[in-house]
Amino acid sequence: MKVIGSAAFTLLIAMSIPAMLSAQDSQSAPLARELTSLMASQTLTAVGTQDPDGPDRFIAAMLFPDVQLLVVSGRYASPSVLRAQVAKREYADVYTALQQSSTPESRIFCQDLTADGLRAKSSEAVDVMYERVVNQTIFDGNPAKQKMSAAAYADKFKAADALYSRMLTLLIGELKGSAVTP
Repeated sequence: MKVIGSAAFTLLIAMSIPAMLSAQDSQSAPLARELTSLMASQTLTAVGTQDPDGPDRFIAAMLFPDVQLLVVSGRYASPSVLRAQVAKREYADVYTALQQSSTPESRIFCQDLTADGLRAKSSEAVDVMYERVVNQTIFDGNPAKQKMSAAAYADKFKAADALYSRMLTLLIGELKGSAVTP
């Protein structure tokens, strides 16, 4: 009886592992919720901040509540202009400037559909990350569609989620008044 019970327990645990990993696979999920909550409480549709990795790097987000969170980062040729806009909380202008005029090879753009953090797979929404404008990765749980192995897809997701989490953390810091400056 113990062997059967133990085998059933092992089977139950083995079947639960994919579900547990799926639930924990996004470190950006709680950060996206926190950022969107802060934006809502401050009645903001956009937020932006300077990236401490460089005096000419910035990050900005545009929120469409219950639809998507768009986050862009990149280097900007006139950092003093964006620093002034951040100081005046002209966040929509910072977002627009980064989308239109940041250095293309430095630009990272995330489309977080449903504003719930990046998800490696989802039946409801597909998240997308663009790097250097032209390198697109679609996170829909289908690595073959992107000509990637499952391992490469998992690695790509892990790196993208870590980068996205960092950007969200810096934007949260801006809204909490604890933005890091270089």
